[in-house]
Amino acid sequence: GQNGRTTVFADPVEGSKSGMAYLEPCLETANPLQAVVIMLGTNDAKDRFGCNAYQISQSVKRLGEIVLRRDYAPYPKPELLIVSPIEINGGILAENDDQNFSQASAERSIDFSDHFADRARELGCHFLDAAAYAQPGLADGVHLDAENHAKLAEALYQKLMDILE
Repeated sequence: GQNGRTTVFADPVEGSKSGMAYLEPCLETANPLQAVVIMLGTNDAKDRFGCNAYQISQSVKRLGEIVLRRDYAPYPKPELLIVSPIEINGGILAENDDQNFSQASAERSIDFSDHFADRARELGCHFLDAAAYAQPGLADGVHLDAENHAKLAEALYQKLMDILE
């Protein structure tokens, strides 16, 4: 994880934050792996990228394809879990005058779950909807607070235990 990380975009404001650029070296250095969890997309909802939830999910699919097509020999291929991000709370955004996200960003995030689930089905991998377990904290409407981090961590733990059994 990295603050501001995108799926495939080099951010013109925040710099080199592309998950795609980071993924291959990460997979190589962490091998052997039992599972790979991809939970990206929130930062792609920033207005400057101009993407809707479907397009963002397609970018996540590209990352999943990299994971699934890679040669991990002599180790087995890891399981892939795609996690759709939590929904952005537009009401809290408005109170904080965030310059990166807007009400349109919040509206885009509502469709994450459906589109990410579709991409996971296409890839034949596992899926978890983070919004079913957690929501952004009151600080900014985007990031998890401690309570919601704990809720999501428990959901992820349970999902990974189910996958790896």
